[in-house]
Amino acid sequence: MSHRKYQLLGIAAMVAGLATSAEAAVFALPKDGPVAFRRDRVPLDQDNIGVLSRQLTGFVESMTLVTPEQLRGAAQTLALAIALDPSNNRARDLITDLRRSRHKPVTDAEEKLKADRARIWLDISWLESAEAGPDGQALAACLKDVVAFSDPGNPRSEPLLAAGQLGAWRGWIPPLSSYEDDTAPQKPDAGDPVTPAEPQGPELAEATVNSLLWIQRPNEDPEKGWEQTFTPLRMTAKAATTRSKRNRPFSVEFGNNERGSTLENLAMKVTIALQSAHGTLPDGIQLNIDGPGLAAAASSGKPLSIDAAAAVLASAALTGQEPDATILGTFDNNGAYVLPAGFWEQLRALEVGKTSRLILPAAAADYLPALLAFERPQFFLKYEVLLAKDFKEVLALAAKKPAGEAAN
Repeated sequence: MSHRKYQLLGIAAMVAGLATSAEAAVFALPKDGPVAFRRDRVPLDQDNIGVLSRQLTGFVESMTLVTPEQLRGAAQTLALAIALDPSNNRARDLITDLRRSRHKPVTDAEEKLKADRARIWLDISWLESAEAGPDGQALAACLKDVVAFSDPGNPRSEPLLAAGQLGAWRGWIPPLSSYEDDTAPQKPDAGDPVTPAEPQGPELAEATVNSLLWIQRPNEDPEKGWEQTFTPLRMTAKAATTRSKRNRPFSVEFGNNERGSTLENLAMKVTIALQSAHGTLPDGIQLNIDGPGLAAAASSGKPLSIDAAAAVLASAALTGQEPDATILGTFDNNGAYVLPAGFWEQLRALEVGKTSRLILPAAAADYLPALLAFERPQFFLKYEVLLAKDFKEVLALAAKKPAGEAAN
């Protein structure tokens, strides 16, 4: 057999392998942490950190991502970009695109990519030095992994790829097995009738909890007149109705869910919280969460801290456990349930809310005595105040019919 024929067979095998991998690959979302380094201890100025984050994002924009290895490399690269610059919305958009299988690589940026890689190699040379400290060195290890992944033909990448992963990704990025779709049906024996599986539907189609949203008072200046208002949030869930949509990933949307908006970023935080509580999420289920004034609040520039409340609603669709509570709090970059910015003002805003069970982060214990000090004991007559240390406790306490320890 000629050398040329061997080459053709090799190429054919590679293409076949890619096709198989494409069918068997799925994008698993990176977690919010634990991040391998402290951003505030990285010895780069803020401008350079922002540039580095955008450069990493550009790597993923340009890549064709087919295999589980490629998808995990993209997850590492984008998670690193967001850890460096949490305001990098383009990186968040790419994560959403990959999760929804709508990523389309940019093909006209090769010269810029070469320049960006060269600059990052220089950054690595500094960050891996003893003078850069442990956080700089931890970042350098992560950068080596993602640059080698994006530029495998570079001579500097070859020993890194051979050595395996250098960065501290455990717990931050799911393992490779999470990017391998093992749900493909086995080929039936000849003559066996094939019955298409029905899509799994939500356990609960509708649910409501209360939280706080920024609402503009009528007839006020658009730049002024905003106040935090007790607001119901409503979740509706449905299963995909067409075969083409049944294999789409589980999705959470807010309102009209404009791409790149605050609401889409919020949807990603909720999805990560659900994965932490429930593991792999079922395909083919579509959730929408909305509330009076939500779209206006999202576009106002005011902080939205409804992710914990929204995650409780989304969880109800999976478990069938109906919630009944008012929920304040947000998730930080490590997925912890924490106090939102301006928490004291939120407590004050709740004074005009409806009587209900109120779930707060455990750190709220430091604020509650102040309500008595300011002669507002009626707050504790209106609300049954419950403190939760994490999202799983929030879910247990928010249930309309609590079970186990939450019922005691």
